[in-house]
Amino acid sequence: MFEKSSNELAINKLYILYILSKMEIPLSNSQIINIFMENDILDYFSLQQYLHELKDANLVSSIEEEGHSLFSISPKGITALKYFENRIPSGTKDSLDVYVFENRENILRDREVKAEFKKIKDGEFDVKLQILDGKIPYINIDLKVPTNKTAKTICDNWKEDASNIYSSIIESLINHS
Repeated sequence: MFEKSSNELAINKLYILYILSKMEIPLSNSQIINIFMENDILDYFSLQQYLHELKDANLVSSIEEEGHSLFSISPKGITALKYFENRIPSGTKDSLDVYVFENRENILRDREVKAEFKKIKDGEFDVKLQILDGKIPYINIDLKVPTNKTAKTICDNWKEDASNIYSSIIESLINHS
């Protein structure tokens, strides 16, 4: 019985290493949770425990960015994954590969395109929009708008189509007569 549970523990940790390796970008805790919950692979509490243990073993590294931890596979984790990747069931590996293929661009865009708003006072909301290249901003836009609905709409539109909006702004500034 103990052997099965320790084998299961090792495979569950391999799942985390595998997804961090395949994504090729640091992931936030919530992004990791979403991946495993959407694929019905690990429960929340086990995932948190395994992630903590992988970090303690230096198989996963984390960096702080804007008050959030971002996790990535470490060189030691890459080596471990190479040795033991064949233990991951092919069906699980296939479903994770499909998930990465279908969702990597959206996850990357979420890290590059920022849109948030907060209420300043009655009738005034502060909206902050950004496009980042790593940590370097291409554009920062700060707006004051009158309603929560307007702020939310602006943020949703920015997240949906930031690159085209950015291009339109640049084109308008260049071609303005």
